[in-house]
Amino acid sequence: MICKLKAHGISGKILTLIENWLLNRKQRVVANGKLFWLTDVLNGVPQGLKLGPLLFVIFINDLDDGVINKLLKFADDTKIVSK
Repeated sequence: MICKLKAHGISGKILTLIENWLLNRKQRVVANGKLFWLTDVLNGVPQGLKLGPLLFVIFINDLDDGVINKLLKFADDTKIVSK
């Protein structure tokens, strides 16, 4: 994700802020009132935040580079169209 942000010209304090926001995150599951162990979050974007959809679009923007068929992308849905 950081490489893709850099490729889009994002740098400096904004890039550092996003990088710090994405790295070193942990999550815990609660089921039936029981707390489970903390685990590292190695990928993805925290849900429910305004920046999430924008980062998702940047992440998938080059998904169809080098694809012979056409990819149709809308929100979090992708379809391959063959001629």
